[in-house]
Amino acid sequence: APNTEKPLIPIPSTLGRTAVLYHRDGDTVMDQAVLEALAMPAPPPGSQYEVWLSGPTGRLSLGILLLDATGKGTRTFNASQGENLLALYDTVEITMKPTSNANAGETERVAYSYTLPKNGLGYVRQLLVSNPDTPNQDALIQSLAAASEALALSSQDLQNAYSNNNPAHIKIQAEAILNILVGNKSQEHKDWNNDGQITDPSDGYGLLLNGDNLGYIQAIYAMADYAASASDASQNMIVHGGEVKVCAENLAQWIPQLKELMEKILASAALTEMEAPAKDAAALVAQIYDGADLNDNGKIEPLTGECGIATAYASAYSMADMPLLPVNSNGTPSVGSATPSPVGTFLTATSTKGPGGSGGANTPVPPQPTKKNNPGGGGGNGGGNKKTPKP
Repeated sequence: APNTEKPLIPIPSTLGRTAVLYHRDGDTVMDQAVLEALAMPAPPPGSQYEVWLSGPTGRLSLGILLLDATGKGTRTFNASQGENLLALYDTVEITMKPTSNANAGETERVAYSYTLPKNGLGYVRQLLVSNPDTPNQDALIQSLAAASEALALSSQDLQNAYSNNNPAHIKIQAEAILNILVGNKSQEHKDWNNDGQITDPSDGYGLLLNGDNLGYIQAIYAMADYAASASDASQNMIVHGGEVKVCAENLAQWIPQLKELMEKILASAALTEMEAPAKDAAALVAQIYDGADLNDNGKIEPLTGECGIATAYASAYSMADMPLLPVNSNGTPSVGSATPSPVGTFLTATSTKGPGGSGGANTPVPPQPTKKNNPGGGGGNGGGNKKTPKP
């Protein structure tokens, strides 16, 4: 079974940037910010660096940044109230300020800064902060991770039931897994084992298209695509958004396979008939979360056939990375950053039924967005009150 603990967001190695701010999960979702200095010059004598986040809600000090002799250093900040920092702030600054013993006439000035692009950030926030179409308006990528945890727990219970020769409980867990996949607006979301209750330990949004729910796979693909295609998209939004889309493509292939295995178990009349699909399902649930090392190079990469939910989670967080640049005396960044064109396409859709149609679909219809709605402004509302852009 896959590891059901909260995915770790690695700090990637970087070259050519002065410093980068990363968002991480600490005690809660995105309540931690990590500023990594890569090659910063030491502040002048009598001065020190201080790290700040700012946005419409105000300004927040992350503390003093200390550097070693090579210009490297790390400042980690944990929000005291567990707030999602990406919801509140869109700009990071490193200021140069006098130390307590410095000349009282010296003033603080911004030495390095970065602001996330407004339009792209609106879509990224729907991935990482809040999405208006999901249950409780939860963010897409964390909700997918929660659904994968529910899958893993049900899969483990199914394996335990098989080991204990308990076919009735096997079918209960098969029903749970199937209902997690199809979503509660699908005609296939039901009491499959006829025990008088519908078992579904998830939030009901589904991983596949169901009714007017896109399901998490398509919704995440669409939002990553919109962010990467935004007119002001950052390079991180483009590159890592493409990685999220590749992982979503893989999930769009694997989830229907798992659905078919659960249907076989539910249709089985004897324990012996359940053995093969139960074993295959355990391996597939692990693959859906962890991915598969298809090219046997010892690591899971954001490639077709390889990455799963864990990689999609990490790549989605990387879309919000904030690479700082030196600021001129006039307050503008002294170096521009190139923005390459979006790359990558999704699977060829066999149906163009939109999310607003009636009834669910047995398999996901991979979205191919070509138009983007205004993501809206705002901090904690994931881009305002606009609905999720529809493919």
